[in-house]
Amino acid sequence: MTTGPDDGAPDNVIYEYTDAQAVEDGIKVDLTEWAREAGFTRTVYATRTVWDRLIEWADEDTQRQTHQDISRRAHDVLHMAALAAGKVADDWFAEFDMLAIPRDGKARQPQTYRLWAVCDAGGVTIMFPEDY
Repeated sequence: MTTGPDDGAPDNVIYEYTDAQAVEDGIKVDLTEWAREAGFTRTVYATRTVWDRLIEWADEDTQRQTHQDISRRAHDVLHMAALAAGKVADDWFAEFDMLAIPRDGKARQPQTYRLWAVCDAGGVTIMFPEDY
C-alpha cells in the first residue's frame, strides 16, 4: 500500500498496534466505564501490570490479606491519575505516586507506587514507568 500526502498517514509506518489489539491480547485492560465516574472523557486503559498489581482483587485475596474491592481499587488509581493530569486538553504526560496494598498474598499495609498516565490520540494509558 502506498501512502501520499493527502491520506494523513506517515510514509514510514510499517505496522500500527492499536489499543483494541492490546486489549484483545491482554496487554491492556479497558477502564473506560470506571474512568467516566472519575471525570475522564476519553477512553482509559491500564497496562496489565497495573491491573494485576494495583486493581485486580479477588475473594481469595481478601481471605489471605485484607478486605479490598476491585471497583474501589480502580477508582483510587483513576482518581490519582485524574488529579495528576489536571485539566490538560490535548496530548499529555503525568507522573504521580499513589498508595495501594500490594496484591502479593501477605501485605496488609499500603506501599507507594510511581505511575504514569499518558494521553495521546488513542486515549489515556495508566502504566508503571517500566511498562513504557
